[in-house]
Amino acid sequence: MQLQFGDEGFGQGSFEQIGNVAEARAVVNGWLALHLSDRRFVAGFPERDDRIRRWRVPVMLELGGEAHGPVGELTLDWSSGAVSSYTELALFTARAVQLEQGGANLPVPCSRASAMRHPFR
Repeated sequence: MQLQFGDEGFGQGSFEQIGNVAEARAVVNGWLALHLSDRRFVAGFPERDDRIRRWRVPVMLELGGEAHGPVGELTLDWSSGAVSSYTELALFTARAVQLEQGGANLPVPCSRASAMRHPFR
């Protein structure tokens, strides 16, 4: 997989097909590093969704060396590797605060379309 970084940002340049879980995680972790200053946000285990032809990648929060959450989700087009949608960035932070304060009953990330941002609209 070849990644190209342009002015349009990570996840919006030219990509070859994302062929496996490790590549999907790498794309999401790169996107998170560019868009969120808190380095505790990391890609969870990606799932390939044949119905929408996307990789669904949960975003987790690392606390004490363990992943907690999910606190959000990114979807990647499986043929181009571009980020096709993501949970609003403010929700990542709000859910992280809830987890830090011991909140175990977080809402399921991205359960509503309004919680997603579509970068190409």
